Amino acid sequence: MTRKRLYIILVLLLIPGFGLLIYEYYASGNSAMPDLCIFRHVTGIPCPSCGTTRSVVALLHGSIYEAMMLNPAGLPVALFMFSAPGWISYDLATGRKSLLDAYIKTEAVVRKPLIAAFLICLVLGNWIWNIQKGI
Repeated sequence: MTRKRLYIILVLLLIPGFGLLIYEYYASGNSAMPDLCIFRHVTGIPCPSCGTTRSVVALLHGSIYEAMMLNPAGLPVALFMFSAPGWISYDLATGRKSLLDAYIKTEAVVRKPLIAAFLICLVLGNWIWNIQKGI
């Protein structure tokens, strides 16, 4: 992975991510908001990440408890979404590659079998919780 490729991928993911977040933020409370989860439409059950966007919106509204109840994954997603543009800008302005270095180090840690198994269990636990809640 090169710095340029990582930053392009992140920007291409962040742009629609922020677009959806802005839409959901201003439409929150509107019961006519469309459900965009393709997995849920196909299978009838929520995916492991169902509720993450609403969780981030709840955080923006200052409701940490509601955000955690919607989907605890919203907190790390929000932290990354709001820090990534600044981090990318910092690296580009200074010529550094600190985000790429952090990505490489994180990837190396996540590839360790025990860490990977733990993270998979967290995702599966969250998925079971989503299904049980009936998000």
